[in-house]
Amino acid sequence: MARIWRRSALVIGVAVAVLFLWLALRGTDPALIAAALRQSNPAFLVPMLGVLGLYFWLRAMRWAILLHPVRATQTATVFPATVIGYMGNLIFPAYIGELGRVYLASRQLEARYAPVLVTLAVERVFDFLSVLFFVGAVLILEPNVPNELHAVGYVALGGAGLLSVALILFQRLTPLLGHIARRPGAVGRIGARVLEQAEISVSGIAAVSRPDLLIGIVVTSLLQWAAMGICLYVAIVGVGIDASISAGFIVLALTVAGMTLPSSPGFFGTIQLCFSLGLVPFGVAPEKAFAASVFYHLPAYLAVMAAGLFLLKRAGQNLRDLQQDAQAVRRGD
Repeated sequence: MARIWRRSALVIGVAVAVLFLWLALRGTDPALIAAALRQSNPAFLVPMLGVLGLYFWLRAMRWAILLHPVRATQTATVFPATVIGYMGNLIFPAYIGELGRVYLASRQLEARYAPVLVTLAVERVFDFLSVLFFVGAVLILEPNVPNELHAVGYVALGGAGLLSVALILFQRLTPLLGHIARRPGAVGRIGARVLEQAEISVSGIAAVSRPDLLIGIVVTSLLQWAAMGICLYVAIVGVGIDASISAGFIVLALTVAGMTLPSSPGFFGTIQLCFSLGLVPFGVAPEKAFAASVFYHLPAYLAVMAAGLFLLKRAGQNLRDLQQDAQAVRRGD
């Protein structure tokens, strides 16, 4: 059954990638895309990949903070699992790399899978919060976007605020409900099981309730997504596009949203379409936008693959092991 599910996810992802590539290339001149790539400046790859490396270090730093209530650890300890997990996402469908990351960290920290897995869910929440914040700020402050997009900016900031309140309420109310439910006769067996899982979730988000850790989570979240926005902007400038840094953050928001959809391993097609759509408001020709996506995507893909495979080998594992580890987490072994 699991094999059928993986194959179905792969087929759907490839179909989506083909569709997105077609949409990104529709109406473009391949000769102009090739010309834009030939005229790109390879020197921009150095800062681009350097900032990409900083993004992964900040991501590992935030994960170490989130894991602190589960098991105190250091950034350098979870950095390999962070890179390996992302590398796994580039190879396998359905974000199997993330489950492999949970296995590696749980084994290294001698912790249960469940609370470690919950920290990944909390990561996603802070990812969306940070991206919403940057998009809202860009759309409100950027003078070169249409007026109607300013309203979208305020909606984005409002969404970030509501999501923050929801996260805090969940963290605060679940222990209270658990205390009430423990009274004799309050809940049945099924209710107790639900509350047990909820309490495991709370242990995974316990860092949110500590002001010192929460500040670290917020700061590292903002810094890592600022780094990624700058990374994308460097790629845009690298192919000779004259646009403000806001363009990098608009592309970032679309890319984050696009990567939540079914996609082929490597996110080919998704990233190309996100660049094309994100650069339209800045008057960028579709050929230039597609060239910028290639200038960013291929070097970043190869760099993450090389780093992930190297770290995976250092951990004494291979890609088959990573798949099996992910299945173990899914089964709760």
